[in-house]
Amino acid sequence: MGIYDREYYREDSRFSNWFSGMAPACRTIIVINIAIYILEIFSQGPFGKSWLVEAFSANSPAILEKFQIWRLITAPFLHSPVDIYHIVFNMMFLYFFGREMESLQGTKEFTFFYLAAAVFSTFVWAVFDYLMPGGRDPGTRMMGASGAIMAVSVLFTLFYPNREVLVFFILPMRMWVMLVIYLAFDGLSLLQQFQDGKAPEGTRIAFASHLSGALFGFAYRKLNWRLSQYFEPRVHRPRLRVIDPPDREPVSRKTATIRTDTSRSARPAVAPPLPEDQLDTRLDEVLAKILREGKLALTEEEKTILDEASRRARSRRSERS
Repeated sequence: MGIYDREYYREDSRFSNWFSGMAPACRTIIVINIAIYILEIFSQGPFGKSWLVEAFSANSPAILEKFQIWRLITAPFLHSPVDIYHIVFNMMFLYFFGREMESLQGTKEFTFFYLAAAVFSTFVWAVFDYLMPGGRDPGTRMMGASGAIMAVSVLFTLFYPNREVLVFFILPMRMWVMLVIYLAFDGLSLLQQFQDGKAPEGTRIAFASHLSGALFGFAYRKLNWRLSQYFEPRVHRPRLRVIDPPDREPVSRKTATIRTDTSRSARPAVAPPLPEDQLDTRLDEVLAKILREGKLALTEEEKTILDEASRRARSRRSERS
């Protein structure tokens, strides 16, 4: 059985299994955003205002004075109902960069990373808006996944800085170059916005959300955070003590070390290749672990199994050709 004959990959190619297979969290987030966007359009009143936006978008006085903290997580799932490009570009970036990050981090960890970045970037925007000259306007609303998307983009760039992307689907550019240009524009715009008390002419962009999302992604990678570990149930195991039998003399530490090294040297340096059926079984286990925890969680032995399966698959293809 080849890798792509397995259930993991077959599910990924069928639209009916959109929420399973590879990168299910990324695709689920996209579907949720699109569904909420459709609800926004149908919830608009006669004056173009949506009650959904009014109730769940970010507003600095509502968050910091009235403690309506649910807006920190709901606002990133809302997008401007009068600007379809707002959601199109956000979801496009999430689709291109998010799937690969989820495959590295694992579905659970990627979900926590995305939601934490969304909350953090929204909160920082609220603080900036509250402190900005001319801020604290009850009518000012912020919505969109841009802060979380920026965190995903920065994380992707830290893993693949030299990956080439097509800007506007035409201009080839390295990922780190595109990110630097984007962040420089956001930084200068935020500075002007803070000095003038308003966004630059012709823009309605939450620059503080973008930059704080980028900061979150950078800190996450550099500090090696693993957010999902704080939500795993803790299992208290009994403490074990090693006691020498009474009829046996204690072995010195030096002797024990020599015996251990001798036993290790007796082992073969390289494990013999697995038979085809055993390799298939182990490969299924490794692929399942990638879906749960991401590629970064693989041990050296599991990486060797993936390499061996790939080598055998290439060998079979060359024999058929």
